[in-house]
Amino acid sequence: MGSDEIGQLHFAFEQMTTRLKSLVTEVYQKELQSKEAELDLLQAQINPHFLYNTLGSISSLAVKHQDPQIQDMVLHLAKFYRISLNKGKSILTINEELKLTKSYNAIQLIRFKGKLNIIYTIDQSILPYSTVKLALQPFVENAVIHALWNQDRPLNIHIKGVIANNSIILSVIDDGMGMRREKLEALFEEKEGRGYGISNVDRRIKLKFGEYYGVKVYSKLGMGTTVQIRLPQKEIQ
Repeated sequence: MGSDEIGQLHFAFEQMTTRLKSLVTEVYQKELQSKEAELDLLQAQINPHFLYNTLGSISSLAVKHQDPQIQDMVLHLAKFYRISLNKGKSILTINEELKLTKSYNAIQLIRFKGKLNIIYTIDQSILPYSTVKLALQPFVENAVIHALWNQDRPLNIHIKGVIANNSIILSVIDDGMGMRREKLEALFEEKEGRGYGISNVDRRIKLKFGEYYGVKVYSKLGMGTTVQIRLPQKEIQ
């Protein structure tokens, strides 16, 4: 750091680098704050009390007009949103995630009566452990959307939860048409508008629990699809 031209140039370069880093950090923080503010606004617009009160009113009308199916669907929808909103928290117990998924499933069972069967095999010891919110439900939805319409017999979905190799394995298994390898690989590609797709759930699990955990999908055309979600044996702190 001498006083000659080289020393002055070096000093100026160091100042420029420091300023550049500062500007990058400043822009990043502003962008982050902007996205957080946008998310806060969206969450504020989803007023849980308004939602529950409205659903309660619809349920009362269903009872008045003697339509138990509408009443049941509304009640399950209210339960689904009560858990999924979860006071803004992104982590649930597996027990809560299963309740959320069962509420969604109950609506689909009413909607597709006779065309859809769902069974559960859950090791009760995994219920207190934690998972990211909306880890199971999107995969049941994918099965209903893509598999149900491709066959002329009822679709069977098996939801399992076990402990294996010091991890928790949640599985969504369907006996639908399955898919080809290229379509299976495309499921993990980021696509705009696919907010709760496979890649989203996988990324959220890895960010929260580490790269060892996440989502794997196995499928074969004509033989169905299995989604496996690996989670740690970790309780909510």
